[in-house]
Amino acid sequence: MKGIDEIRFALVVILAGLVIMPDRAYAQRADAEPAATQAKCAPSVALRTNMLYDLAAVPNIGVELGLGRGWSYGADLKYGWWTDNYKFFHRTFAFGLNVRKYFGAPEGGKRDFGRVYDGRSLTGHHIGVYGGFLTYDYELGGRGYISDYREDWSRYAGMDYGYSLPVSRRLNLDFTIGFGYLGGRYKEYLPDWDSSSGTMHYVWQATRDRAYFGPSRLEVSLVWIIGK
Repeated sequence: MKGIDEIRFALVVILAGLVIMPDRAYAQRADAEPAATQAKCAPSVALRTNMLYDLAAVPNIGVELGLGRGWSYGADLKYGWWTDNYKFFHRTFAFGLNVRKYFGAPEGGKRDFGRVYDGRSLTGHHIGVYGGFLTYDYELGGRGYISDYREDWSRYAGMDYGYSLPVSRRLNLDFTIGFGYLGGRYKEYLPDWDSSSGTMHYVWQATRDRAYFGPSRLEVSLVWIIGK
């Protein structure tokens, strides 16, 4: 399908960035800097969770790998699969990739909350691109909306800007907003309780194609930096 081809193309571009940009940056760094400096700027790893999704009962986790020169790439997973005896559905599964460029914490000091972080990676202002796939089913006692992965995954892609604020030696708070595309086919349905058989039926109402452009990412993440 055309939409799937578009998102596949977007993810190929992101993956190309994962391979090309950090490798070129590292190669230039290796040629220009002594071994001691290279060791000091070794790749760092961060684990992160978007607390806004956590508050919405969608547990999530992400991993980010810093590769020097401010470049990083990462992956994230969101999974919340809740129901209450056919009274409601609150289900989400999503996975995505992202590439970021950080501009903060240079050598010589970056001060936040009175502390100085020399050369700290994955910190400060950043811009990036992201993309991924998701499926969902939301119904809270009335009209329901389902994007069925067995028929067509919903997909998203966009660009973001944010700031990662150090709050301790190993913890950051990351504030990010993104704009982009969200698309895919979904169905609307109404629950219908059959009292004679004691079963719930879900009556199809419409099938629609979503093609949304606008704000598509909001993040207040707690980030645990494992490496430097």
